[in-house]
Amino acid sequence: MKLSESIAQEYSNLKEHTQSKIVSNPENVHILLDRFLDWFQKSRNRLFTSEFTRDKKNLEETLSKIEYSSSDIFTLCFAMREITDTYNFEKSGFFLTALISAHYAKTKQEEAYTIITEELPRIDHLFDNFQGGNVTVFGSIGNFCCLDMKEGNIHILGSTGSYCGVDMAGGSILISENTTDFLGKGISGGEIIVEKNVGRFAGKQMQRGYICIKGNAEHNMGELNGGGIIVVYGNTKSHAGDHMRKGVIVIKGDCDDAVGRKMDGGIIIVEGNAGKNAGEEACFGKIYLDGTYDSIGERILQTKIYVKGKKLEIKK
Repeated sequence: MKLSESIAQEYSNLKEHTQSKIVSNPENVHILLDRFLDWFQKSRNRLFTSEFTRDKKNLEETLSKIEYSSSDIFTLCFAMREITDTYNFEKSGFFLTALISAHYAKTKQEEAYTIITEELPRIDHLFDNFQGGNVTVFGSIGNFCCLDMKEGNIHILGSTGSYCGVDMAGGSILISENTTDFLGKGISGGEIIVEKNVGRFAGKQMQRGYICIKGNAEHNMGELNGGGIIVVYGNTKSHAGDHMRKGVIVIKGDCDDAVGRKMDGGIIIVEGNAGKNAGEEACFGKIYLDGTYDSIGERILQTKIYVKGKKLEIKK
């Protein structure tokens, strides 16, 4: 069976399924399915080319001319999951994001969109350049979600893949489960709250904004922090605050070796115990160690280290 015939059969099955759902208008959902399949066929073989970029720009304008509601979007999501999983199209998130953005632009209301009823771990790029509205996702999603987000509120009742919230400028993201590497890389505003654990390089190169991690953080949390605030309630692995320049990092649990290594400014507070070589080769900034530590690093210049409130005399 040809791919087009397979999609047509899948589409027919999906239409029957949507008719059993409670939606404001099933015909709207079927129209949106038509648009999604058209987008799927055109874009699946030319991701991130100039043609794909042009398709993205035209998509929201096309969708803005179609009448649909947030409940129609809710019903459409299971169809996107089936098609994405069956035909290995991992960038369906572009379509869903454009769908939400176009609807929000028309209504200008802070609606609460209930988007996903099942797991969507292989749909990437959900909520890129998101600019308003409230979204609740019932399940896990893929990589690169919420890139370049401007405003709005997104609640993910599951986990996310890597690069969540990269270059975010505003808004709020709440993740109820774990997330992996590069959470909030380069953000310049907004807030990200993770209820469980994060992977490596959380908050790397962030300029402003707030990241709260209620679980544990892997290696290099806060590396190259340029002015943001990061709070970790659990433990962190090695090299937390590596090369940070500005901002504040608070670690309420324990941290492994080389916290604040080569930092050039900012403040690091460790309320638990620290490992070896704290502040190694640091130039400027302050490190507060409220618990025990294994050793202080060498070649520390003008960085001030306080142990249980008292300034530590560092031999040059």
